[in-house]
Amino acid sequence: MPEQFYGLTIREYSLMTNGYVEANNNKLETYAWMVTNLMNVHLQKKDRVKVSDLLPKDDKASKLKQALAKTASSKYHREQDVMKLLEANSGKFNG
Repeated sequence: MPEQFYGLTIREYSLMTNGYVEANNNKLETYAWMVTNLMNVHLQKKDRVKVSDLLPKDDKASKLKQALAKTASSKYHREQDVMKLLEANSGKFNG
């Protein structure tokens, strides 16, 4: 397993993480949709909630996407630069 990880290019890693983030966002939206439908059955029309009301406003996944997009830019060619960028931004993604 580690040999597969270390064999990845930055582009492949970026695509994998973007796919993971997108899959998690889709799952979250699906759950929010189901909960919204369950809640709205019991609420009056004026008090109904929307799916967007249940989704987080400050999405950590979008911040991670932005940081990973930086790694794909021409400025960050070398692996050391990418590692420095991820280390510098690691605190921004923790709880």
